[in-house]
Amino acid sequence: MQLIRNINLYHHSIVAMNSQLDMVFWGDNQLVYNRVYNYALETLQKYELLMSRYNKESELYHLNKNGYVSTVFPGEIVYNTLEMGIEYHRLTQGYFDVTLGNVYQANKNGQPNRVNVDRDLTKRIEIDTMNRSVRFLQKNVSIDLGGIGKGIALNEIGKMIDELSLKNCFLSFGGSSVLTRGRHPHGDFWPFGLSGILDSAYLWELQNHSLSVSSSKSSDKKIAHIVNPHTYHPIQIDKSAVVQCNNAIDAEVLSTTLIASPAHLHADILQNFNIEKYLVI
Repeated sequence: MQLIRNINLYHHSIVAMNSQLDMVFWGDNQLVYNRVYNYALETLQKYELLMSRYNKESELYHLNKNGYVSTVFPGEIVYNTLEMGIEYHRLTQGYFDVTLGNVYQANKNGQPNRVNVDRDLTKRIEIDTMNRSVRFLQKNVSIDLGGIGKGIALNEIGKMIDELSLKNCFLSFGGSSVLTRGRHPHGDFWPFGLSGILDSAYLWELQNHSLSVSSSKSSDKKIAHIVNPHTYHPIQIDKSAVVQCNNAIDAEVLSTTLIASPAHLHADILQNFNIEKYLVI
């Protein structure tokens, strides 16, 4: 381990997508760090206007409002993201589902079973790949891209970091989605651990990685906010999942999936992905 003295440490924060992105860089290239900050700000604002379920100006809000009454032709990014979500549905044996936005919201509101939609994805939504259009087949269908939105944004910001050849940085999106390059100025890696767990076996040594953490309970420990997409029931058992890999979107999807799905299916699901390390406790 090399001890770096006289460190130039830079920290930027951006509030967006119902969360906060914290970026830490160290080195001697402040102008480049500022370029990354500006790019990240533009990127998050762009995705906010595309993928927010709640912003009435967003493209996704328009899709959710009109998808049942007419065929909708989303823009390239939203359409591609929706197709990506459908593919993740297949890869996770249906335990990751972007089409159950209203079901998830009802659970967050403490009203499980209030929203009724068919268990079969093909009976809920129709995607025309030729015309790149979307149509909801049932009234209560609603798209929620929150499970992959942060991963998409981190991947895009990571590409800019790599293009600029930045060697050492740590990005944390809401404390649950992490992207790293290089190492901590006082170590050989960026250390990451779960709050309240001091066992060194649960230390994550991050260098050029993405990592995502999910928990079955919200911060107030009362509301179960991850739902089993096959039963529409909230996960009541207190569980946490951590996934480390090179793709921030995969990490986001899998950390949620490993909580929503039963343990005996984890090995089958994970074989569809290239991950380095995972933990479910």
